[in-house]
This record gives sequence, C-alpha cells and structure tokens, in this order.
Amino acid sequence: MEFAKNMKRIRERQNLTRKELSKRSGVSTSSIGYYETGQREPTASALVAIAKALHCSVDALLGIAVNKLDSYKALIEEDGNQVEYAQNGQVIVRTRRFKMVFPSIEVFTEVVETAIDEHLKDVRPLLLRMVLYHLELYALQGKGIGK
Repeated sequence: MEFAKNMKRIRERQNLTRKELSKRSGVSTSSIGYYETGQREPTASALVAIAKALHCSVDALLGIAVNKLDSYKALIEEDGNQVEYAQNGQVIVRTRRFKMVFPSIEVFTEVVETAIDEHLKDVRPLLLRMVLYHLELYALQGKGIGK
C-alpha cells in the first residue's frame, strides 16, 4: 500500500494527471488508477517505466529509504539545530527557540515529509528557473549547444 501512496504523492507533486503519467510511461491510465488505489501491484517493467516517467527511483516509489532519517537529521542540523534519538524511541529536536519531542521516528519522518511535500510545490517553479539559468550559462560558455 505504501507504493500506491508514494506513486500518487509523487505524481501530484509534479502536477501530473493519471492520463499524463500514462502517456509518459506507456502504462495504461486504468492500470495507473489501479496502482494508486492499491487494487493491483505493478509488474517490474511497469514499475521501472513509472519511475522513469516520474523522474524518481524505484526505491522512492516503493518507500525504501536508505538513510532517509539521516538525511532529514542533516537537513535540520544545517542551521545549528540538534536532533537526538532517545532510547525510548522518541525523537527530540532542539532549535534556538523550542524543544520538540516526537513520540516515534515514524511520526517525526511523517511531519518532515509533509512539510517537504507542501513546500516543494511552491519551490518547484523557482528551482526550475534556477536549473534553466545554469543550463543557459553552461551553453553560453561554449560548453553546450547554443541557439
């Protein structure tokens, strides 16, 4: 079921409809609907095609996180904050202003992922402009193909 949730979240984050994902991936729109509702599991080839179409890893679709917790910890600690793991399973985050206690790693991870998902929609257009700017700089320096 995690696959269904992840696939839908990633698709919606990119503002794609099921039909658009179908065209990009070559997987039928009805199959995409079945996958997103958890009624069917994709074949290996469909999984790879969907991952390519969404520009993400198969691991991201399946919810396999290698060091995901460590990357969230590193992100939060970039600004001088602290993240601690208590022996009772709690996650403690200390900022300059607050001490926050999360009852479990799962809750902590869910809160971080929700924040990332919500703000990624706002940041995505700016990120795209910055990527295009750097691609243009590369091309203007004679390293890429010009107009």
